[in-house]
Amino acid sequence: MIVFFNPKFWRAVVAPATLRRGIKVAAIVGVILNLINQWDAVMGRQAFHVIQGLLTFCVPFCVSVYSAASFAVDTGEPPPQKTLDL
Repeated sequence: MIVFFNPKFWRAVVAPATLRRGIKVAAIVGVILNLINQWDAVMGRQAFHVIQGLLTFCVPFCVSVYSAASFAVDTGEPPPQKTLDL
């Protein structure tokens, strides 16, 4: 079954705990990936590519939210109400 057509999937996507976790993952992973992908720009040897930099944060956010929502659909569990603080 395609999860995009499941209303439970979308409830899990917009759950505050899912979004908070996605933002935390994007902040940590996005910084690391930006350092790797744009090291020359960080060191001042090239221009920083803003679109590439923003997309580098969007990808881990989307992956985190999708995996949490898919897990909620697959296991039949409701989305988490509370997350561990980092």
